[in-house]
Amino acid sequence: MPVCKCHAPVLLVFMVMVMPPVQAEEPVLLSIPVRGMISVTTQYDPSIYPGEITILKELDVDVINTFHGTPSNVEAFLNLADQIGIRCIPSIHLICWIRFGDPPYPPSGPLGWTNILEWLGLYGYSWPDLPAPFSNGPNSTGPLSQEQLEEQVAEILGGFGNPGHHPSILAYYAFDEPSASSPGVIDRMARVHSAFSRLGSGPTIAGIFLWNEDGQAAAREYLSRASPGPELLMYDCYVLRHAIGSNLNDYERYAGDWARMGEEFGVPVIAVPQGFSVGSRPAVGELRAQAYLALAAGCRGISWFRLETLRSLGEWALKEIAGVNRDLDIIGPTLAKLERAEDVATIEGCGGRYRRGTSTTFIHAEEEMRYVFVASKNVTGMDVATVTVSEAGTGYTIESIIDCHEGREVGFARESDTLSFRFALGPGQGRLFRLEGDTSVPVPEARSTLPLPGATGILLTILRRVFR
Repeated sequence: MPVCKCHAPVLLVFMVMVMPPVQAEEPVLLSIPVRGMISVTTQYDPSIYPGEITILKELDVDVINTFHGTPSNVEAFLNLADQIGIRCIPSIHLICWIRFGDPPYPPSGPLGWTNILEWLGLYGYSWPDLPAPFSNGPNSTGPLSQEQLEEQVAEILGGFGNPGHHPSILAYYAFDEPSASSPGVIDRMARVHSAFSRLGSGPTIAGIFLWNEDGQAAAREYLSRASPGPELLMYDCYVLRHAIGSNLNDYERYAGDWARMGEEFGVPVIAVPQGFSVGSRPAVGELRAQAYLALAAGCRGISWFRLETLRSLGEWALKEIAGVNRDLDIIGPTLAKLERAEDVATIEGCGGRYRRGTSTTFIHAEEEMRYVFVASKNVTGMDVATVTVSEAGTGYTIESIIDCHEGREVGFARESDTLSFRFALGPGQGRLFRLEGDTSVPVPEARSTLPLPGATGILLTILRRVFR
């Protein structure tokens, strides 16, 4: 469900893999692990910014996304960010043009003239001194011309948006939950993206899509038209509504949909879990569960909605975020080099309301070793996962299993070409394991040809001997 993000000072924490933007024909994959925060406080007095920066430092943040704010306020915030080496995604007033579309505008309502004035006011504009196409009032019928659009983009790039002045700029926040069914919205996004690509020195635009089918359709249409591709792709997912521990399968399914889209278009995907209260949701353990299920699905980062609402959930919420942040700091460089592979592992236990937790197999782009990401759906207590790995499925002899979070070996049992190990996971916790071995050394034939029980095993053994 769409949630208003413009009326109160809020912060939105996210973790993502990024690299300095470069001019390229192909999308830039994010590869350096960072922990970030989207801050809406730039629409308020700059005197509060040092306090917010302190919070950012305490949470070990590397990226700030400002959401709303006058150019002078954004400039002040970026100055502080630059001093401590934090990358930035500043919000720009063109978000209003993308959101509200072309005139004429109704007098009121979510997409009405009064709301337009409210949004534009957050960027320092007031009637009648408004940017085109709003400058002719609510009954204007003239769309934003290409010349007008490029003039506004050039003005942004000449001010706080100048990467030479603020090298921290990673992208420009220009849209929020666009709908594929809203006439002209995707076209506006593509035009703004293209204008920044032509006039700027690298960074393009970013924003957040809805998790559902409409949001996915909007993202797919946008990605098919955006060239070069965006630095990242973000989606929110607010599906926790009922009993504690439920809806996690839906959450995981959407994460998989978005991760696959990111793979298709070569753009890293950032998940925005539900971080605000609906009844008793989210509860303790559910912030972690959302984060690790998204990472296990192949998402490259986690963005939290939002610090203000997270604080209202209780101190446990910030502790869970800090824990995920620490984990991502440790495993982030590895995650950035992993690609989804055919699953070679299964999991039993850690299911909570479900039959079992989640295990996903990845392959390292450089080492070619397999990695298994395990995530618990039990959000109410500690649980033990039993993970079974097919050595034959990896294609190489596994010498050891490494817990990537602590860098230590995990004991395992071997039976034929099957390995199994047990690992305790806290509520909603996830873990990444490396299946260590020399990928040039195949599984010994004696291991891979031992007959399985029953007629199926006998048949497989005969076939192996015939065709080897």
